[in-house]
Amino acid sequence: LCITYTKAAAAEMQRRLFERLGGWCVADNATLAAELEKLGASGADLGRARALFAQALETPGGLKIQTIHAFCERLLARFPLEAHVPPGFDIADEARSAALLGDARAKAALSDGGQRDAFRRFAKRLYSDHLEGLLDRLAMRRAEFHRFAQKHQGELFAAQKLRERHGVTQNAEDYTREFLARWRCNELRDAANALCEGSANDCKAGERLRVVLDCIERNDSDAAMLACFAFALTDGKLRTNFVTKGTQATHSWLEPRVRAFAEAAAEARDTLNAIERAEDAIAALALALKLDEAYAEAKTRSGVLDFDDLIEHAQALLQHSEAAPWVLYKLDGGLDHILIDEGQDTSPSQWDLITPLQNEFFAGLGARDRERTVFSVGDPKQSIYAFQGADPERFLAEAQNLSTRVHTAEKKFAAPELRTSFRSSPEILRAVDETMKGKPLVAGLGAHDEIVHLAARANEPGVVEVWPLTPKPVIADAEPWDAPMDMERESSAHVVLAKRIAKHVKAMIEAREAVWDKGALRPVRAGDVLALVRKRGAMFRELIKAFKREKLPVAGADRMVLRDELAVQDCLALMQVALDPADDLSLACVLKGPWCNLTSDDEDIFPLAYERGAERLIDRLFASTETKYRHAQAFVRELTDRRGADPFAFLSWALETQHDGRSGWLGIFSRLGPETRDPLEELLQRALKLPHHVAPTLQRFLYDIELDAQQIKRELEAETGAIRVMTVHGAKGLEAPLVILP
Repeated sequence: LCITYTKAAAAEMQRRLFERLGGWCVADNATLAAELEKLGASGADLGRARALFAQALETPGGLKIQTIHAFCERLLARFPLEAHVPPGFDIADEARSAALLGDARAKAALSDGGQRDAFRRFAKRLYSDHLEGLLDRLAMRRAEFHRFAQKHQGELFAAQKLRERHGVTQNAEDYTREFLARWRCNELRDAANALCEGSANDCKAGERLRVVLDCIERNDSDAAMLACFAFALTDGKLRTNFVTKGTQATHSWLEPRVRAFAEAAAEARDTLNAIERAEDAIAALALALKLDEAYAEAKTRSGVLDFDDLIEHAQALLQHSEAAPWVLYKLDGGLDHILIDEGQDTSPSQWDLITPLQNEFFAGLGARDRERTVFSVGDPKQSIYAFQGADPERFLAEAQNLSTRVHTAEKKFAAPELRTSFRSSPEILRAVDETMKGKPLVAGLGAHDEIVHLAARANEPGVVEVWPLTPKPVIADAEPWDAPMDMERESSAHVVLAKRIAKHVKAMIEAREAVWDKGALRPVRAGDVLALVRKRGAMFRELIKAFKREKLPVAGADRMVLRDELAVQDCLALMQVALDPADDLSLACVLKGPWCNLTSDDEDIFPLAYERGAERLIDRLFASTETKYRHAQAFVRELTDRRGADPFAFLSWALETQHDGRSGWLGIFSRLGPETRDPLEELLQRALKLPHHVAPTLQRFLYDIELDAQQIKRELEAETGAIRVMTVHGAKGLEAPLVILP
């Protein structure tokens, strides 16, 4: 069993393994013996080495090289009843999970009881985007809320625990009522009257105190507390003086009484803030628990499991279920070697899942005499997935735990340090080592001054080039009053830097600067460039635009929202016109789009649209006798004739059929570039795999696509001859001769 971190890594490992074994299968004796000697297996049986390829091909179910989620899916499918999951369950991908979670969010917000009050509590104070963001975060952490409630025997006791954590025991209403009841109004009125007899400042203080008394008499407790705070505090801090010296000399009792009230009010402000925070936490708990419950019900109705469920159910099956010993016995019969790749990115819950599989390896004499092994590889310095639960400290703890178990079982244990890099040149490694020198890379381990990386490619020198900071150009603002606030102007630092980078890369390609490739130098190409950003923000978008402006091939974004892609919008406009030819805006988009190509500075569209009054654009189009509109007229007629087709047939016709001498694919590529293939192929996949409960109509397909705001991941692992712009997280494991970090 080999556990890897991503599907791409599993596929790459399997490809390399078959490539290696296939080479052994056909190698001559001398070559094969040399290969085996490199692996430290000198004198090995050459015939057995050649037979490994056939064994790997004929292994039932294929080689077990998979992600942790794929392993869990396979495990649960094998033992569904023992794991209490529906037999024949489906896996909810990100899009389906998001749809189910959206329904669960609506149910949580609209449910009766405490959840509705909790939702109203946040809805009163947050704008729509912030409220959406809060619900998103609650949805992401719902499992943690669920575990917290379980730990404290239910929601009621969990809520009490949250109050204790904030040091409060009452709700805001009860506390306010008790606080106001503590102060006798007659004493406060005497103090207010005494203050009003003093100086101007004393009179102001007296008036503020009278406002408090008026609110108490009106039974307006909220206003009374606000008046108390206004009397006692200034800029959030307790006032220094409450009574002037002259008034204090006349009324010696006044200062202590007023100060005691003010200090109590300041303490009450802190307590009410703590109560407010506690109630917020309790409301978040109620919403998250309802969200978790509604989402679980939605998954049960659909017979699906999401990725978190796979880990959770598999862990329960192997550790907590009555069938765990039997399941482990069945699994143990087919496992002799466990390999864990990218161990530093494995979360604690995933380690807990893997641990029971290893137990029998160290149980002494087993049913088989074969040597059984556990192999884990990872580098704590490369752990960058903390937001997904990765814990490098747990990886190091697992290494120590494994060492203890191995020595107890009197077996061999080795933990070599892998300091040799097979990717980077010595200059890059030296720059990294100097940058990280003296910095604690993993919490609790202290500084790693002694770590020095070694380059396997010592004879292939590289270069680290550091550019000066790009400041924002000082240019007078001259934008319309209604310009969007987040618009990237030509004067922004992102735009300036992106243009510089694009021009620099183009100059390198034109100058045929050299890069290393398999031990030899060759001219740099566009596909050699990998630009990495921290997030898909302004720098990400501007880099893609800048490369395109320099006429350099770009692979496009590695994440996309389908409905936001221009090529997809063109296809959706075709469907809009097919369903409703009177939709003038959609028809204008089709006429200007890649199929009709009426694009010459609006000179073709303007005569059709201008001064038409109540006349529809389609009537103007069909009434025209000009030659340039003939193809558009024929295309729109055929478009409306196909309104009854299913979405896949409609899109296939639009993209594959020849229109005015070329296919829709060629028209889109010539207009928008070859990177549009990915979103269009995803659109075709959506049209081909419609949910069973959905009518295969254009109307329903349009509705679903326009409603879907989920990001789609594009695989940019393979070099396509185009520049790749990705995030650091998205590019982990990839390599390129030229890497840019703007």
